[in-house]
Amino acid sequence: MLLRVRLVLVLLLVIAAITGLVATAASIIADGVGRDANRTERTAQLKVWEVTVRAEAAPLVQVLRGFADDPVFSQALAMGDRLAAAKRLDEQIEAAGPDHLFSRVDLIGSDGQLLWTSHGQAEDRAMVDVRRLAPSARAGEGMWVGLQPQDGGQLTPTVVMSLDGGHLAMSRPLGPTLVAFTDTYGGSAYLMTADNALVAATDERPWSSLQGAYSTGDIDPVIEDPDGRVHKARSVQIFDMSDTPAGFLIALRDATAERERRWLVTSITVVGCTLVVLVVIGMVYGWLRHSLVPLEELAVVVQAIARGNLLLSPDQPRRNDEIGGIARAVVVLREGAISLERMRFRHSRARRRSEALIREKMQELAATLDTQARGELARDLAEIEAKSGAADADADGTTPLAVAFDRMTARVVAQYHELSALLAERTRDLERLKEAVREREELVHLRQELSIARALQLSTLPASFPAFPGRTDFDVYAAMRPAEEVGGDFYDFFLIDEDRIAVAIGDASGKGVAAAMFIAIARSLIKAACLQGSGPAEAMRFANDVLASDNPQMMFATALVAVLDTRTGQMKLANAGHNAPFIRRRDGTLDAIEAFLGPALGVSDQVGFDELTIDLREGDLLFLFTDGVTEAADRQAQFFDTEGLEVALAKLDATEPRVVVEDVQAGLDAFTDGAAQADDITMLALKLRGLKGLRAIAA
Repeated sequence: MLLRVRLVLVLLLVIAAITGLVATAASIIADGVGRDANRTERTAQLKVWEVTVRAEAAPLVQVLRGFADDPVFSQALAMGDRLAAAKRLDEQIEAAGPDHLFSRVDLIGSDGQLLWTSHGQAEDRAMVDVRRLAPSARAGEGMWVGLQPQDGGQLTPTVVMSLDGGHLAMSRPLGPTLVAFTDTYGGSAYLMTADNALVAATDERPWSSLQGAYSTGDIDPVIEDPDGRVHKARSVQIFDMSDTPAGFLIALRDATAERERRWLVTSITVVGCTLVVLVVIGMVYGWLRHSLVPLEELAVVVQAIARGNLLLSPDQPRRNDEIGGIARAVVVLREGAISLERMRFRHSRARRRSEALIREKMQELAATLDTQARGELARDLAEIEAKSGAADADADGTTPLAVAFDRMTARVVAQYHELSALLAERTRDLERLKEAVREREELVHLRQELSIARALQLSTLPASFPAFPGRTDFDVYAAMRPAEEVGGDFYDFFLIDEDRIAVAIGDASGKGVAAAMFIAIARSLIKAACLQGSGPAEAMRFANDVLASDNPQMMFATALVAVLDTRTGQMKLANAGHNAPFIRRRDGTLDAIEAFLGPALGVSDQVGFDELTIDLREGDLLFLFTDGVTEAADRQAQFFDTEGLEVALAKLDATEPRVVVEDVQAGLDAFTDGAAQADDITMLALKLRGLKGLRAIAA
């Protein structure tokens, strides 16, 4: 790389470092300005919201003053006559007519106890705790105004007035409060609870995008609508009349113009800075090129001298700087090289005859050797020529010739032995290679067959979830992790009719293709029998008779079938030697169904199976599994066991089937800690969300 290029690169690095420092400082300053702007914007947003809430509550203040100024009511309240005060409030509400502004009126004692409410006996708790009214909610002497959470998560504008003998509180629906806020502040507005639930909105179309952004922890998300416009959201926390967090107020404003303006300014700045840097670099490069051209010419002369070209000579130096000194030194170096070359020519003439003879004979011998030996011989020849150059006394070349023939003889003998040993070794390697190729072809063929069988087996299992997206009365989820290329487990679920769903799980003896084929036949027989109207026990009996009648390999399989009637919650089960299932009740209790264990399928024909009936309630969950779960072992050969499964099911926070199966699998993976899986792991969870019959009656 040329010196001027290196200097330009150093200059580029310096410019890049300075630019990075400036950019970092600008970024820090911009972040500080942005934080100050966000803080100011949030303060203005919260101030506009407080003014809007108080404006929306102003009509309630007038109505509340009218109720409080009534002489009959105020006298009864001052005398402690609760019944008379309540009766007068009923009369005033009735006189206000059906089109009144308020939605609820409470008479509250000084101790915070609810004395009377317009909602009647259905309410036993005041909508405002008058003992904890915050100073920030005060709107005058004895008057408080603000938002107050109500049942169902709604927020309502509420007014509280302090009276002689108690407090009078009045609320109204949220109504046009958000609309009034957006008229003043601009954009769209949303009220959201702390758990990201929407309370009210002026435009619900962007809410799905906002909710997704807030669920990830982004407090000021930027979203894009289908028209390509960019909107920026800013949220502030709002508090109720007790200064308790009540939710978040979100203002969504169009930021498309601001973003485009910022992009334009940034682009102009980057392009301008780039042009300035390019101009500076061009000027520096031109100056360096003009200054360093004589030095480059001297470098060419030195390189030519190093290659033995003494015809090229430098110009006579005319400069007194460092470059002129280098030029004079190069002239002296060239003259010395010419003298040395003449001396070497005289000394080398005497030994050329011997070297030519040695080279000719060694090349004839090298023609009989392989490529590697010829290369070694060439190195020997170079070494001999070097030694012959130093041996000035042996001008006739006899010493180099003797050394050459001695080495050649030893090399030919050594190569013969090496070739013999190499031939025997290559013969053995060829036989081993043939055997390895044959075994590899067999292994590839076997792996292809197992991969095809595994793909066929997994493709027959239902794997699309949610399995029944249109059903809200139940939910089901299942998963299988085979231990071999092809597993011996299965699971299945299907609708028998509109009101009944059947679930099944099984485990065949052994592993691999044979076990998968046997369990696939058992699954098909059970499903066919259930779809023909058979109950779980009858379906087990039918499948067992068919499997046991033609079973030369003496294989068997355990299985469990359950049919749930979603109208009544009644579930019928039959168990053919399978692990006892668990029922996780809605209250968190765990039941193991161990009382009806029957024989495995395929062992013997003409055997009966018991059928058990269990009532499931709304929120109950049935959990089926194979022995691969309980027999999973860690690195110390300790089993997960049934007790571990019970602990895992009891600790679950959620009861959704997919979450239950995935959490149990995660607990199983944590227990095994990477130990090899010895058996197939299959799990299925069925949850009764609600009784279909009761929902129809309610509808």
